[in-house]
Amino acid sequence: MSRRKMLQEQIEFLEEHDPNNEKIRELKEALKKSKKGRRSRRKGSNYERKVKALLKEWIDIDLERTPLSGGFAKGKNLKSVKGDLNTLDEDIDFLLHIECKDQLKWAIKSWWKQAVDDCPKEKIPLIFLHQNQENKDGKRVQEAEDFVFIRAEDFFRLVDRNKIIKYKGEKKNE
Repeated sequence: MSRRKMLQEQIEFLEEHDPNNEKIRELKEALKKSKKGRRSRRKGSNYERKVKALLKEWIDIDLERTPLSGGFAKGKNLKSVKGDLNTLDEDIDFLLHIECKDQLKWAIKSWWKQAVDDCPKEKIPLIFLHQNQENKDGKRVQEAEDFVFIRAEDFFRLVDRNKIIKYKGEKKNE
């Protein structure tokens, strides 16, 4: 029997047999947290799938979601399966250690610490962030943006300066 079903049955039993029992409120709160946890995991998994698709379109390699959202390799010496997305292709050395975050409120400091602490030495830590937005009624709006958080030194190493400079008029050769 699932934890949620067990909580629901306990609540129903107490409401029927002992409606003034203080435990009812605690059980309802536990049930609410259980639902929230599942929604949160589903939201995170969906965002990892979105980032996976974005990267597939951009670099044309197949990435896979790491089991348990990257927690699979914690405490193990499995450097190839840390982070949220990895390649299973042994012929590819994927240099990014990716963490995906889909949150309304950003906690950059703790997320960055997680990315750096979990990142193998030969990889570059990077966080994909999805900026949730709410309308005036507090409901989540789908029109949101994605961002990438990366160290400046890694950005300069990865980005070809000729791809971000466009000369006006004649092309300068320097």
